[in-house]
Amino acid sequence: MEAFGHDEVARQTFYGFRARLRVCCPGVIVGLDLAPANVHELPVAETLLDGAGGWALGDRNYWSPKLVKSL
Repeated sequence: MEAFGHDEVARQTFYGFRARLRVCCPGVIVGLDLAPANVHELPVAETLLDGAGGWALGDRNYWSPKLVKSL
């Protein structure tokens, strides 16, 4: 179900979804999550990174010391 979200960079509210992708080298999409715009990135990151090994690169919204310890 879609919802209202806030884009910090554009400083605007929008309605819809956010797509989060897990991409491996050389650019192959190996995971996708489509969530309402108001869902925070951390729960989605846990789902996308489940079973992954190695490095994970994301912006500051994905940083969580608890998540790092659990992986």
